[in-house]
Amino acid sequence: MIDATHTADSIYHRLFSHPEMVADLLQNFLDPELLAAGLERLQVPDPILSIPEELEEVVNMLATHVEKWSRAIKQEGRQEGLCDGEVRTLLRQMHRRFGPVPDWAQARIANASVDLLDAWADKILDANTLESVFQEV
Repeated sequence: MIDATHTADSIYHRLFSHPEMVADLLQNFLDPELLAAGLERLQVPDPILSIPEELEEVVNMLATHVEKWSRAIKQEGRQEGLCDGEVRTLLRQMHRRFGPVPDWAQARIANASVDLLDAWADKILDANTLESVFQEV
């Protein structure tokens, strides 16, 4: 028979020394029924099946933070996607209007903010040269 206290301490220390693993478990793999069945198969006594109140609070707090982090990461990904789309569109417009886009212009575009990309996208409509697109905005 497994020592329940030692097992609980071991699980607690392993789990919370790897926050990325906790987030992964909370998001994808932690099914309470499956966990209970697995612990039952290991013949772990009932006391370990009930999560101490403090640990439950930690798990709830982590779940809340994981959800916030997930939303923030998704938003950041959307912003990066929008920026990438603006870069591609601006390069395509420049190529169509002025011919092949030189490396120096591609580098400026790749490192520009979304606001600057928007300003250049507006300027390209009236610009006579590629260089004039990049003149003070």
